Amino acid sequence: MQADLKVHRHRMSTNNGVRSVRFAKNVVWSMSGQVCVMALSFFLAPYLIHRLGVQVYGLYIILNAVAGYLLVLGFGASPAIMKFLSEFAASGHSGKVRKAIGYSLALHVVGPAAGSLAIGLGARFLIVRIFHVSGALVAPGIFTLRCLAIAGLAISLTSWASAVLAGLQRFKWQSTIYVAQNGLMISGAALAVFAGFGIRGIARWYAALNIALAAAAVSIAVRALKPAWGRPDARAHDHGIKQFGSYSLSLWLGQIAWIVTYQFDKIFLARGTSITGMTLYSVPAGLLQRLQFFPSAVAVVLLPVISETFVRESSGEVKRIYLKTLRGLLWMLLPAYVFLFAVMPQFLGLWVGGSFSSASVWPARFLVLAQIMLMLNYVPNSVAMGGGKPLYSSLVIWGQAVISVVAWNLLIPRYGIAGAGAGSLLAQLIPDSIYLGFVHDRILSLSWKEYFSCGLHAPLVSGALLVGVLLTVHSWLDSWPKLIAAGILGAALFWICGSVISSEEDRRTAASLWGHALSYVRRS
Repeated sequence: MQADLKVHRHRMSTNNGVRSVRFAKNVVWSMSGQVCVMALSFFLAPYLIHRLGVQVYGLYIILNAVAGYLLVLGFGASPAIMKFLSEFAASGHSGKVRKAIGYSLALHVVGPAAGSLAIGLGARFLIVRIFHVSGALVAPGIFTLRCLAIAGLAISLTSWASAVLAGLQRFKWQSTIYVAQNGLMISGAALAVFAGFGIRGIARWYAALNIALAAAAVSIAVRALKPAWGRPDARAHDHGIKQFGSYSLSLWLGQIAWIVTYQFDKIFLARGTSITGMTLYSVPAGLLQRLQFFPSAVAVVLLPVISETFVRESSGEVKRIYLKTLRGLLWMLLPAYVFLFAVMPQFLGLWVGGSFSSASVWPARFLVLAQIMLMLNYVPNSVAMGGGKPLYSSLVIWGQAVISVVAWNLLIPRYGIAGAGAGSLLAQLIPDSIYLGFVHDRILSLSWKEYFSCGLHAPLVSGALLVGVLLTVHSWLDSWPKLIAAGILGAALFWICGSVISSEEDRRTAASLWGHALSYVRRS
């Protein structure tokens, strides 16, 4: 009996180690694409702003915002196909893949096609009435949205292909598609501006790139599906259109709210301030949203892991994965957020300069705090969706959306872009606390005391030490070398403190991942 127990424990330990390494590799692949795109945006955005001007750059922001509105017409099919494909692979029901793929593809075609038509026909209404663009910017704004309408269906098909590859855990290809779509877009935009084609050249490049990329991405996804395609399964009705549809529509409600929370601020700012105010807010906001690449990558990889764990193992194992992943996110990202909060005036002045270094500082600081709260939601979202409770995440996002709209209406007319940042912070603080309580109580049986002691305590103590040090010296950081040196030394201080007060499990995991990374580098 004791021998069997030892064998079982050894097997569990081995499985956990294999899962951790596989999880880490998938996160690295998913994250690497986001890092590349963020680096390109960081270096090329100032060039585009200075060459186009703050107002014309606002049209580029509107182009990306409306593209986000268009993707919501996929009715939640992208995360749904990720979940169902991973579950079918875990349970061995490969025959059910056919129906799930058919449902998701139909949803990715019908809604976005109708939305693209509406954008093309209503481009003038959107530019003039919704975004309050006037004067000489109206004509190029209409042209920009009509180019988006031409590419709309292609953008949705690329989204479908990326979701399929994520569901099959082919994150190498998914990351490649992401880099191609976002990295080539901003690189091509910079080349178009350099060649003198302006915003119209950017819009033409947007349409051509997305059409070509959709053809390539769909081809890659179809080839990746062949091993899992299987034969038609008479039992596939167990996960038929009703179950797939109810799951995807539950997520769709959350996606609509997400658009309101993270994209409608452009509408409120354009109406309550100006297109210049929208740009002064959206540029630092866009950079901070890019920082969500890591928790987003972790959540995408974690969703199939959680789905598998619910099928094969106990809820206690799900709780262990939850807390471990939460701590990992905080150890990796919290020093970056603390650093940006403390040195925001110097950072914006060196990065984009001009009015940004004064007008955008406190809005950006409010957004840093809001992004920290949002980061804490990614892992609970994976647990809720993987545990078959997508409505939980939809409800919290709707709470964020409602509070955002109310706060922006009240605060933007009085405080301008600072009111927009404060409204976004309130929209995260209030509903997130309620949401965490639901996920912890209803799915994980996790108390608040255990959450703070086992999840938040050590990273937050290290973060408090770092913010105190940076606020003391931030006024001296008036050049890029000083700023970079402060970032490196600050991260080292954070992690040294963390190594002293973190758990033994975290130290073992860090050592294991570091060893695998070194081994991979040597083999390369």
